[in-house]
Amino acid sequence: MIGSADKWLAEYLNALYRENDTLKSMIDTIKKGVQLDRAARYFHPLTFKPGAELVKQGDDPNFILLLLEGCVEVFTQTRDMENRLGDPVKLNEMSAPDVIGEMGVVLKSQRTATVKATTPIRALGLAEHLFPKLLGEHPLLACVLLRWFAEDAVKKLLGTRAQRDDEIIEDGIVPDPDEIVSVQPIKRPSYKIGNSDRRYRPDDSATTAEIESLLREMKCFNWKPRDISTSLASLFRLCKVRAGRGILAEGEFGSTLLLLTDGKAMICDDSGGIVYEWTAGHRDPRFVLMGEMGFLRPEPRTGTVFANSACQLLEIDSDKVPELVATSPKVAILLHLGLLGAVCRKLLDTSSDVARQLSVEEGDWQQWFVGDDFYMQQLPD
Repeated sequence: MIGSADKWLAEYLNALYRENDTLKSMIDTIKKGVQLDRAARYFHPLTFKPGAELVKQGDDPNFILLLLEGCVEVFTQTRDMENRLGDPVKLNEMSAPDVIGEMGVVLKSQRTATVKATTPIRALGLAEHLFPKLLGEHPLLACVLLRWFAEDAVKKLLGTRAQRDDEIIEDGIVPDPDEIVSVQPIKRPSYKIGNSDRRYRPDDSATTAEIESLLREMKCFNWKPRDISTSLASLFRLCKVRAGRGILAEGEFGSTLLLLTDGKAMICDDSGGIVYEWTAGHRDPRFVLMGEMGFLRPEPRTGTVFANSACQLLEIDSDKVPELVATSPKVAILLHLGLLGAVCRKLLDTSSDVARQLSVEEGDWQQWFVGDDFYMQQLPD
């Protein structure tokens, strides 16, 4: 007999509580104030036998699965020059409490891989059309799930990067310089971890009104002027950094999220080529958010970021999230959706074989953030 959704949801939250210290305070608040039986009506308990396909490549993204028990394997098929599908290639393995299918729902794209059960599976299913309603009615639970989805995507991203790098080393692949059109040689600024003179610094002279104004101008989250309040602005700090100075340092501990409001920043490799670049005013959260990995789980930074020009940043620490949800749940949800979308896009960017399988054109995924009227109507005022 399949268990009840409220008990399974409580079990899943307990698993996240054990897995992630940064979610503990939020989950404690949920246990005290959220009626899980009401939230659980959006979830459906599911079981699968070994060998069953939980998700099939090419299908529409109709649901998200939260794994409570069991293990799965992830496979993908790439196409050759004549558009014929090749043999399935195993990408990785997943187990509880991992999440399956969030990328397709968030990016509104067809499934990019097939997921098969290797053991008996228990999971909670969340239908795509119910996802916005869950966000609107249970913002704190929504932020816990969105943060976990994003962290799970980060784990996949790091695994994909490591696999890509291993394959390059193993195969001895040397890129053709004529094909590297996005790498621009620059003079890499000198930067030493822990040198406070070369890190961004809070601008203590900035007023709450100035921060409030900057938040109102952020284009990539679709929050409206009425969503931004003085109490919300007080959770952020304004920071400035001069051109050529370091913003984040690889190996340095951090738990803050940075929103670029003015200027350009970049990650560059050892040869001085730009690996990734951020530009203020972009409508894609991927090119505005920095430090998302440390924000999700305080750990050493995985890359070094420099200011390509004079930069202005808004900073929020991960321990401010519960207060952010209480102060402005709609902004909290949109910020976390942007965070999740940015991480998912970076994951697809890293895996070019998977990215080619996307059925949507570049930019169409932003409808979830800036153009879905039905979704926007579900969010709290």
